[in-house]
Amino acid sequence: MHTNDLRTTRNLDFVMGEVYALVATAKRNLPNGRLVLSGVLRRTNMSWWHIGALNDRFDWVVNVLGLNAVDQKSWIEDGDLFHCI
Repeated sequence: MHTNDLRTTRNLDFVMGEVYALVATAKRNLPNGRLVLSGVLRRTNMSWWHIGALNDRFDWVVNVLGLNAVDQKSWIEDGDLFHCI
């Protein structure tokens, strides 16, 4: 069974492979499209290390497939998300 629940997913390389396959398919089906991959936002119920490690893997996908990326760290500060709850 596949899941996108990062709290239960231990193998981040598997998640990276799934994202890579999805994006590669999108690039093949939309050759003139401009694809943007956004990383996972920090959450209070996940360690910052776990999310950072997954975002590092997403950066690899972005670089290998030549995508544009959204760097959520550049515009969201630590307290921003917690005020929205």
